[in-house]
Amino acid sequence: KYINKFLKKNFFLKKNTKYFLAFSGGQDSICLVIVFFLLKKQLQIKIHLLFCNHLWQKENFFVFYHSLRLCFFFNLKISQSISN
Repeated sequence: KYINKFLKKNFFLKKNTKYFLAFSGGQDSICLVIVFFLLKKQLQIKIHLLFCNHLWQKENFFVFYHSLRLCFFFNLKISQSISN
């Protein structure tokens, strides 16, 4: 409720707009994806996710797999970026 009020007050998100959201798969960025998913229906926005894999840990590939499952569940589009 607080986030919705803040966004309406500051005009952060506009209705009927597409947003590209980059995330790393950590707890904080997954929380951000869920917040945007909840706002998606309220504000009638479209979301495309970009998973940023920094290749710092081999577990990041498992995190990407988990993110794919999350996007399938929420019916969101996702792309992956791998740094060289």
